[in-house]
Amino acid sequence: MKKLNLLVGTLVLGLGITLACQSPAAAAKVYDNHAPAVLRHNWVSPLYRTPKSQRDARNYYWYRNLYVTNTQFHLEDFMLSKNRTASYNSGPYGAFKGYYNLAYEKLSSRHYLVEGSMQPSGTKKVTEYGIALSHNYRTLKLYDFNHLKVIKDTVYPGKAHYVGKFHRGTAHYQQMMP
Repeated sequence: MKKLNLLVGTLVLGLGITLACQSPAAAAKVYDNHAPAVLRHNWVSPLYRTPKSQRDARNYYWYRNLYVTNTQFHLEDFMLSKNRTASYNSGPYGAFKGYYNLAYEKLSSRHYLVEGSMQPSGTKKVTEYGIALSHNYRTLKLYDFNHLKVIKDTVYPGKAHYVGKFHRGTAHYQQMMP
């Protein structure tokens, strides 16, 4: 019985490693400059309250906004005043079409990798984000890969950093407008 359990465990472990280490030839299709339809929405994070030690008249609440098109994976941070009117935004960051093309790689039906230039000005820095969609495609979790290395036009990601959870919808300050 122990030999059978050991054999089954070895097979399951080997299959898991094989699926986790897919070769580039077996990778899914890469959509260059073509965002998948499931991602083409305005994604908004929940409204967070700024910690009391950092709070002032302009910075009482904050949230993130993600806007996806064929040429940009546009992230912005917004600060809101106490009565939830827009007072400041961080400006665009994320992945853009520039020196590197904006590419969407489909890993599974709910997981994508997004890769592109770090700034819209076309610098030679590359950035990569990971997306995990929920089962009903209404929310997503966003991950940023730190310490990217580009060797012979191949991007090697570092450790994933959790950015936040987003849902489809309109900006929080626009919801208050009549």
